[in-house]
Amino acid sequence: MQNILFTFLVVVTALGGLSLASYIHYKKKQRQPITCPLDSDCDTVVHSEYAYFLGLPVELLGMFYYGLIAVVYGAFLFAPAVNTSLVVFLILGASIVAFFFSLYLTFVQAVAIKEWCTWCLISAGLSTLVLLFSLAGLRFGLIALLEEYQEVVKIMHLFGIALGVGGATIANVFFFKFLKDLRISENEADNMRTLSQVIWFALAVLVLSGIGTYLPHFSALNASSNFLVKTAALAVLVAVGAVLNIFIAPRLVRISFGAEHDHEPGELHRARKFAFALGVISLLSWYAVFVLSVARAELLSTFTLFLLYALTLVIGVIASQLIERSFSRRSMQ
Repeated sequence: MQNILFTFLVVVTALGGLSLASYIHYKKKQRQPITCPLDSDCDTVVHSEYAYFLGLPVELLGMFYYGLIAVVYGAFLFAPAVNTSLVVFLILGASIVAFFFSLYLTFVQAVAIKEWCTWCLISAGLSTLVLLFSLAGLRFGLIALLEEYQEVVKIMHLFGIALGVGGATIANVFFFKFLKDLRISENEADNMRTLSQVIWFALAVLVLSGIGTYLPHFSALNASSNFLVKTAALAVLVAVGAVLNIFIAPRLVRISFGAEHDHEPGELHRARKFAFALGVISLLSWYAVFVLSVARAELLSTFTLFLLYALTLVIGVIASQLIERSFSRRSMQ
């Protein structure tokens, strides 16, 4: 009975989320203003550049997710045979991804847009409830479920690494190419934004699959130097990605081609220096994650690995600043 109750609550919550996402999509399609109950500016949020992910409106992704959850958990109620471990594993994975994506969107509202959308916050709350109700009504033990599909988790992990390394490499190549004239055009900025979202997606896959690997084997992994340094590199990737994509890149783009605005002398130069440094840190961290993931044995002691990783980042930052200085001098000739 408890499983049935939580399954029913998931369906009801998902239908609420579907209705909310559909409302936002309808208002945007009809170009009608969205009233925010908390007297905030919903329109600024839902029409911002962050309202699209890989070219798709975020509310459409929400409609698809909530609709999928409602259908699958509705099937659990009326066709129990569908409630297999594989289906539960996949749908629970989707709920975890949606939860972290809602955290990302909430962070963007607070830090990048600096406006709140009441309906978006409600949707984030509903996404959280879907995950909590799903976990509470889980017929299978979470650790047992992860152990059963550990090969799938590993494949997802390798996919995240491959996508992240490839995306970060291409993004850095394009970034250096775009900044040869020390400016970023609107079209170039759009390409960089797409690559950034691909990298964020890869990082999300990597982190979530990493958690899926860690929980069943935490004792062994806690003693692994490769894993500990790899975790540190992932933390660096998250922090650098947030600073670069939410603070530095938008400022660099606005100064390059945006509307008339006042900015401090040298602000473009400083933003460019930060962008070069953070881009290299991100690239080197992705390659560190790659090497530490494919290594079959412990490479070095934890302290030595940390020191080697830190020294690599320092050398990379110094090299990035020399390259940036070379670009600046060339522009003055």
